[in-house]
Amino acid sequence: MPSKFNPEKFDGKFSHLYEKEDYTGALKLLETVPPAHKKKKEYHFGKAVCYYHLDEDKKALTHLNKISSKFRKDPDYQYLKAECHSYLGRDKDLDPAIHAYSNTIELYESDPKSLEWFDEKHMTISRSKILSCLALKGERELDENNLKSVQESLDYIMEHHSDCTDENSFGLTGLFLLYCSLSDEFSDREEDYIDLSIASFEKAIKKCRKNSQDLPFYENMLGYAYSLSGMNAMEKGDKSSIKKMSEKIIGMDLTLSDEYEAYLHIGIFLGSCYNIKDFLETDEQYLLNAQTFLSECLKSDVKDIKNTSKLYLGILNIDNQDAFNDYTRGLEFDDELLNDNYIFIQTFPDLEKKPRSAIRALNNLKERKNIPELLINFFLVIAYWEAKQKNKAKKLLTEIKREDFSNYFHVLPDFDLLCCVILNSSEAKVHLEELVERYPDSERFNKFLESAEKENLDAIKGELIEILIPISCNNYRIISNDQIKELSYTIDHGSPIKLKDRSKQAEDSKTLLNTFIYARTVWEISFNGESVSLSNTIGLKYIHYILDQPRVHISCFDIEKSLDIGDSTLINTEEIKTNTSQDGSQKKNGNGSFLPVKGYEIIDDKAEKEYKEKLKNLLDKYKTEKELGDTTRKGELEIEIDQLYHQLNSGRNIHGRKKEFSTDSEKCRQRVLRNYKTALKNINKHLPELANYLKDQIVTGFSYIYKHEDSTEWTLS
Repeated sequence: MPSKFNPEKFDGKFSHLYEKEDYTGALKLLETVPPAHKKKKEYHFGKAVCYYHLDEDKKALTHLNKISSKFRKDPDYQYLKAECHSYLGRDKDLDPAIHAYSNTIELYESDPKSLEWFDEKHMTISRSKILSCLALKGERELDENNLKSVQESLDYIMEHHSDCTDENSFGLTGLFLLYCSLSDEFSDREEDYIDLSIASFEKAIKKCRKNSQDLPFYENMLGYAYSLSGMNAMEKGDKSSIKKMSEKIIGMDLTLSDEYEAYLHIGIFLGSCYNIKDFLETDEQYLLNAQTFLSECLKSDVKDIKNTSKLYLGILNIDNQDAFNDYTRGLEFDDELLNDNYIFIQTFPDLEKKPRSAIRALNNLKERKNIPELLINFFLVIAYWEAKQKNKAKKLLTEIKREDFSNYFHVLPDFDLLCCVILNSSEAKVHLEELVERYPDSERFNKFLESAEKENLDAIKGELIEILIPISCNNYRIISNDQIKELSYTIDHGSPIKLKDRSKQAEDSKTLLNTFIYARTVWEISFNGESVSLSNTIGLKYIHYILDQPRVHISCFDIEKSLDIGDSTLINTEEIKTNTSQDGSQKKNGNGSFLPVKGYEIIDDKAEKEYKEKLKNLLDKYKTEKELGDTTRKGELEIEIDQLYHQLNSGRNIHGRKKEFSTDSEKCRQRVLRNYKTALKNINKHLPELANYLKDQIVTGFSYIYKHEDSTEWTLS
């Protein structure tokens, strides 16, 4: 006759095996439990926690789900459930994990003594893992342009960042914040995100194990964040912060890998610091480091990164005309702003020898509005002067004010020299004299003062192209998060796991060479023998539609109209549903023209002039009240002045150009491009060769065309 089951004796045996971490033995012991006891929560929880420690999270969740709902409102249950969902959902849905971790904290805080299996340490882990999951979720949502969800993750992380405790939480939040700082949609708190990203990466590095495979990546991303912070400091003229960030990068022992976007920004920033060495007292080490990082970018498969590095390597080698020409000759860019930047730089050799040609190029760039008008006008003054059109040079120079260069402090010596020579300004000469007094060892500033006294522009010639690095590094950022590798995610009870691996090989990928086929709810895509299955998105639908009509110009409106907005497998179609009606500026039917219509400026010239006049009056009153010591009136004026500054800044973007209300056609172009780029990024993660092919063969704009310049054949259905 079998012995009677003794729960207390059984619990002792189980606890002994569990404490020895013999989870397999504990599971075998649980199999001896009589059927009548297998329905109890203790049995299923014991099984779940053992399977969890054996990395069998699905089995663990199966047993957790067998526990009656009335026993689920305790922190032990919620914590184990959160852990399982965290590892099962790391490449899918992290919401169940986030909710369970939040429930864990809430239940624990309402009754701290309710913990039996876990302890306070695990509650601290829960708070930290909420941040890890939100950062990972936010990065995915940013990739999918789900801005509301991204903002929710950002708000929580900014408020609860002090809950980070380990390498993963610091590393993941640092990466997410870095991504957000690069996104135009979240530029309102860009500096805050960069600062907290820096703090996160610094702590992640301290928390890293010596053999952590993510340590070199954290260090590279920290250098990237330092460079972005330094660029922002350059815009504000904060020389102390510029020097601080550059010295931090110089002091790092970075392991070079394939983080080319990061190296591009680091290289440009260090090159900027070297070229304004008169202000920062930087040495040749900055030049050598800049060249090292930029040279590394030549290995990149991304055309704009590779060619931008060539452009700046050319600028850093300006003293060697042959080297400059070799680096910069015949460069092409997919990004319109980068391309205009290239044209802008190419005009400078013509300023002295072919000034009329430079004038035409600069005026064309002014019409395109990608380069700040202030900078174009500055160089137009020089071009007019060299072309002997002195009246035009004087007239244009009088329209430029010294305070306009608040974002370009390093250009002020050049501006002062122009004012000395062209306008015979004694005030500008005083500025140069003060500069020489402050930096007596600067050969450049001494030459400027000498040129001013001789009334010629000789000191400027030969150096204009060099000052362009600090200017242009603030004019753009190449945002291609897909070029930055993903962190490995080391879990407590297993080996490193990649955060995302969404690719799934199609079973018949070997039978088709190039396919772009929609099968049920996924896209089966193959290119040159490599295959992947991707979830249905709007951008993939667009690419399929474009590939199906080679060598045909297709308007953005037609591309949107091709979409089946009733398709339940697609997301974010509401905006398109409400925007497929056309106004008179758009075509009516077929593949007709789809021309951009200029938008309306948010603040016109007249309003801006009135704001500036009112601001000047308020500043004069503020100065008077400050001298009189009237603190009440002074405070009122400060509020009015801040409001006026806000009004003026709201009418201009980060480059100083006037914002415009978008027309319907422009909004349509932006929607199509946003979805197209998102799809392209997703393809690039799994089939980079195909992504590069599409970038090369599909021309974007207000209309799209698949050039189909080669013999590539597609199976599309």
